[in-house]
Amino acid sequence: MRDVGDKPVEQFDVTDFVKLKKAMMERGLSEARIASVVYATRSFMSYCQSFLKLSVVNPKSIRPPRRYRREVIYLKKEEVETFLNVIDTTKWNGLRFKALVEVLLGTGMRIGEVLSLNRKDIDWDKLEAKIIGKGNKERTIFFNERSLEWLRKYLENRNDLHEALFVTKKPTARMHRDDIWRFFVIWSSKNGHLVKLHLPT
Repeated sequence: MRDVGDKPVEQFDVTDFVKLKKAMMERGLSEARIASVVYATRSFMSYCQSFLKLSVVNPKSIRPPRRYRREVIYLKKEEVETFLNVIDTTKWNGLRFKALVEVLLGTGMRIGEVLSLNRKDIDWDKLEAKIIGKGNKERTIFFNERSLEWLRKYLENRNDLHEALFVTKKPTARMHRDDIWRFFVIWSSKNGHLVKLHLPT
């Protein structure tokens, strides 16, 4: 192992593996990748200990990186309304973004699911649509009146024939998640501070 030196397996100790984890973190490897390397190393040490009868470091002392649980921040109803009210719907980009956020809030869909919708998928009479969600399973989602109202306003201002529900303006193409996040940053900062939104992807 280049990060801890080339030496007989019996000479490795716990500090060597601490050094190895630190080196991987400094190279920007993900926690999952580092953990997989640690578990592979533990398995190798167990093999050396149990089958080769070598005197090696206790495999259980080689610990994976601690996984930190991501804190999810939910906005209060008043904060959501404040965020929605700063979106300038007199411009096409703002109207499109307002419609998208209203659909996210009104249906509980993930961003990827919303962006996969086509115009024809929406049953305006039943206030519903069928989508393919996680596990490639079809499910029915339901709109509230408010989300459909903003969706109608947005679609009435479209002058293209693209099948996708949410599209880029020029050139006209289906929107992707990478197109969305900058709008969250722009409009959340309009209120004087950046609102950290954690929406399902």
